[in-house]
Amino acid sequence: LAYRLLSKRPNSWQTPFRFKQWLFSNVLRWGNSYAWIIPDGPDPRLEPIHPSKVTPERLTSGAVVYRIETNDSGIPKRIPTEQMVHWQSPFGDGLEGISLLSYARETLGGSLSQQDYANRQFSQGLLHKFATKLAPGMTLGAEAKDSLKAQLNDKSGLAEAHRVLVLPGGMELTPMSMSMADAQFLQQEEFGMVQIAQFLGIPPHMLELVDRSTSWGSGIEQQTICFNVYTMDPWLTELEESIDRDLLDTNTHYSKFHRKALLAADMRSRVAYYRGMAAVKAMVPNEIRDAEDMDPVDWGDEPLPSPNESPGGDA
Repeated sequence: LAYRLLSKRPNSWQTPFRFKQWLFSNVLRWGNSYAWIIPDGPDPRLEPIHPSKVTPERLTSGAVVYRIETNDSGIPKRIPTEQMVHWQSPFGDGLEGISLLSYARETLGGSLSQQDYANRQFSQGLLHKFATKLAPGMTLGAEAKDSLKAQLNDKSGLAEAHRVLVLPGGMELTPMSMSMADAQFLQQEEFGMVQIAQFLGIPPHMLELVDRSTSWGSGIEQQTICFNVYTMDPWLTELEESIDRDLLDTNTHYSKFHRKALLAADMRSRVAYYRGMAAVKAMVPNEIRDAEDMDPVDWGDEPLPSPNESPGGDA
């Protein structure tokens, strides 16, 4: 039943991918994901409920119920824990998770302030390559000053960058430099991206930051392995345990994500791995075919003989 709900049809309007994507996105944004288990006879389903409408409560008996704030008459006001799938972030009090965005609020606020400053710099800043210089002994009257000031105001902003200024006679243009690199805008924005990625556990190359050293590893493949081991594995473990608790009889079944699919190497590396596993009889042909998403064969449930063995097993 759990396999059908999570892999085939969780409800009447979501595909399995969309349902699990919804779970992940709500945990990241809200700290919690909820799905009401509706045991609808032979056709049960998982009905998502938005986290903003759900409040977990612990009763004096120790049991947990979920209070639902909704005007939908089809959803009860309270749902017992055995009828709710609840997946939460690692931050919180154990009863209710906290959003990663809330946890990283200070860092995100600093990055947003930096972006706002950069936007104002472009919209209001003077982005010319030259400045004006008066000739020796030259002065400007009030009318000339007002005219020049009006020109400068009209030429401010990104849309007017690099336009030519019309100067009074005797004035000269002198080169000036003002760029985002000089003000270290690019470096600061990149630093903000790295800070946000740290809270999500994302290696730099996934944000296209490939020009820096990192403790994630020396190559893209090693960084991807570290991402799957140190970031994805805890999340997948939490989801597996939530599925076991809420959807399965743990005396006979357990859930497990196929993590090896996330670590799939190139074809040559996979062939070498399978050949080695078959040589020490750690895998039979059908296990190898299953790992490659291929159908089993009749003769594939027995270990392959080693080069020094006859088909009967004698050396």
